[in-house]
Amino acid sequence: MDSLDAARQLIGHTLAFHIVVVALSIGIPILMSIFEWRAWRKNDDKMRTTVKLLSRWAAVFVVAGIFTGTAVALQMSTLWAPFLNEVRPNVGIFFQLEGYMFLIEAIFLSWYLGTMHKVGTRSHFWMGIPISIGTVGSAFFITTVNAYMNNPSGQFTVTTWLEFSHSVFSYIFATFVLFLGYMAWRSLRSHPKAIQDFLHFTMGKVAIYIAVLLVILALLGHQSAVNLATTQPQKLAAIEILDKTQSDAPLRVGGSIDANGNASGGIVVPGALSLLVGYNNDTVVKGLNEYPRDQWPQLIVHMLFDLKMALIGLVSLVVVAVIYFVWRKKPLPKWLRISLIPLGVTGFVLVELGWFITEFGRQTWTVVGKQTTAAALTHGADIKGSLIIFIILFIVLTLSTLFALAYTTRHWRATEKLSW
Repeated sequence: MDSLDAARQLIGHTLAFHIVVVALSIGIPILMSIFEWRAWRKNDDKMRTTVKLLSRWAAVFVVAGIFTGTAVALQMSTLWAPFLNEVRPNVGIFFQLEGYMFLIEAIFLSWYLGTMHKVGTRSHFWMGIPISIGTVGSAFFITTVNAYMNNPSGQFTVTTWLEFSHSVFSYIFATFVLFLGYMAWRSLRSHPKAIQDFLHFTMGKVAIYIAVLLVILALLGHQSAVNLATTQPQKLAAIEILDKTQSDAPLRVGGSIDANGNASGGIVVPGALSLLVGYNNDTVVKGLNEYPRDQWPQLIVHMLFDLKMALIGLVSLVVVAVIYFVWRKKPLPKWLRISLIPLGVTGFVLVELGWFITEFGRQTWTVVGKQTTAAALTHGADIKGSLIIFIILFIVLTLSTLFALAYTTRHWRATEKLSW
């Protein structure tokens, strides 16, 4: 393993962990506000109790975010200094603004937790809104930097808005799917009828929110593909393994590209890619033959994209099943609740896959057309040793975070005198 590969693995492991913390830091406060809104409007004590649990989880992930965010900042300033020098004149200010947004999140979350039992539900609901503003604002500024790396034609472009909106809705989606799985797991225990009814009702509501998010994400995903055809055609060609520039370009599921650069195999839908990105079969889509082989994105993005689509289909089917039983006003059957438990992590698998596709698909560039990944690396650092140290630290941080979540949940149950 050379220094460049070690550095890429190091920042890759760090960001893969950090993105989960970021997603939960955004999704939990939004779920918290939705539930507290219902607690306020319906005078629902069970929802108030659920909000207390979510607020404890939010605090845990703020602390975890401090550690992971610090690790990212350290690696950027030491291992990727040439990259910072490249982007600083255009988007460097956004790193600072992201820090201010995080500060807003932390301050208002502290205020929110400190007033949990001291103000009315309406006032407390409004106190929680700035938490989401801080988390979403933080995501906006960092995503703006990433969007600039993908499309450096300006500080704010169509890529910025598409990448930001798609990311934030994905984080909310992943959090909601995880919470649905958690509620399903807790519903398998024996509970009084009132608690069991509440759990089933809440799972139904969350499933409806997830269905809405799936529709939004599908529309945003389509617009992202349209944008890629113009701003990063090589990435789109790699995702779809389109070997040659052509009109009536096919959409290929599965398949591969051989040593001669010819795509074959898989399920081919003639003309579908042209129709997707240009709304017309005559739309010309650029293929990989337009670029030197050593500048092709990593073709693993095609397999990752196919996997992502398959998982989205699976989640959609299960969510539709949940909504069906809710619509029929029937309790969710045990087999369905059991299936929701492993499905809970699927949202975060999808988030990771989305970012893998974004980052792998940009290679060999760090800033498309301006700076290669090799040129973005600080030379001379002991990267291999740092990789081992950071992996160990993240294992410790993962275990510590899981312990903190388990402890706060047990404390919440004991305080609220609940079994679920």
